[in-house]
Amino acid sequence: MRRTHILVVGWAAALLFAACGPTATANTSQASATNTPTPATACQALTKVQSGLAKLSTVGVNTTVAEVERFEQQVDTAVNALNQHFVGNTSDALSALNSAHDKLTTKVATFEHLPASTPMSQAAPNLADFHMKVVQFQTTATNLSVRLKC
Repeated sequence: MRRTHILVVGWAAALLFAACGPTATANTSQASATNTPTPATACQALTKVQSGLAKLSTVGVNTTVAEVERFEQQVDTAVNALNQHFVGNTSDALSALNSAHDKLTTKVATFEHLPASTPMSQAAPNLADFHMKVVQFQTTATNLSVRLKC
């Protein structure tokens, strides 16, 4: 009787391990094989875009070119991450965001020939134009956030 009990427990343990083994392996390989972005990762990246844009929105006449370029680099990094983590059927909103990003990047590129310590009052005499590009970018980021339900 005792031998039968040990045999039954042994078979049950073997079946339990056999059942868990392939499933765990399948889940591990499936997770690494797909590695698809989630809305949460897209929203995290979008939050970083919005944070960088908030910094750019505070640019004033005494802000230096180096500071603007640093803030814009943070936005660039966040936009690249967003494009990698993008999910969902909102490609028009992402396209609008990328277009606004390109316009702001083009504007900031006009400061590259200036010394890093140059104040924005000299770099961009029409600071309102710079701020308008930031606001347009912020609007597209907000629209994408709504579409992604962040």
